[in-house]
Amino acid sequence: MSRMPTPLTVVLAAWAGLFAYLEVSGRWSEFLAARVAWIVPVAALLFGAAALAHGYAARYRPRPPSSWRTASLSVAGILPVLLVVAVPIDPLSSFAAERRSAYSTATFASVAPPRAGETLTFQQLVAAAGSAETRAALAERAGEAVDLVGIVTEPGEGGFRLTRFVVACCVVDATVAQVDVRPAAGTPAADLAENAWVRVTGTLAVDDEGLPSLVDAEVAPTERPNPPYLYPGG
Repeated sequence: MSRMPTPLTVVLAAWAGLFAYLEVSGRWSEFLAARVAWIVPVAALLFGAAALAHGYAARYRPRPPSSWRTASLSVAGILPVLLVVAVPIDPLSSFAAERRSAYSTATFASVAPPRAGETLTFQQLVAAAGSAETRAALAERAGEAVDLVGIVTEPGEGGFRLTRFVVACCVVDATVAQVDVRPAAGTPAADLAENAWVRVTGTLAVDDEGLPSLVDAEVAPTERPNPPYLYPGG
């Protein structure tokens, strides 16, 4: 006579299913850096193997009576799976940006200052806050066209902040990198909607302190990049 799976077997199977879902759907990139993406298929295999092994072993040993403690632990184990699959959690939003610390300038020590003719990156622009060498290099390139992709945060009459999240490993350690943008006159307001992913093509401007911004910028909607995060060092 077949037996119902134990609560632990169900929890293990649920986590195996979650990691399989993240791998197949590509949603792993919302939570992990590309360099540790291997964790997702490995976790799916390990949780799946554990569920099969536990379910098989449970067939041959007495099952303890159910209790509120067992039920509570089972619900606690499955709840995170249900939240990820069923609830639209977006770790890439202005709401998340407000609750993340700014990218520490000390981390930009590995970001090389831009060379002449080199395409400017988001990391290089933000690195100016902590590197006199980078500020000097950017000042020499003031007036050049720069093309960046990010989300719109803090939109207002004067412009907005173009925001990207930077991760070393996963969304838990994410910090925020931002560049001020002043759109060209006549830019459609719809392109400046908060949380919208946009491509910004603007002119590099450097203020008296050597900090960069993009002015006279053209702003156009774009798809979320995959992976959506930036990484330390470029």
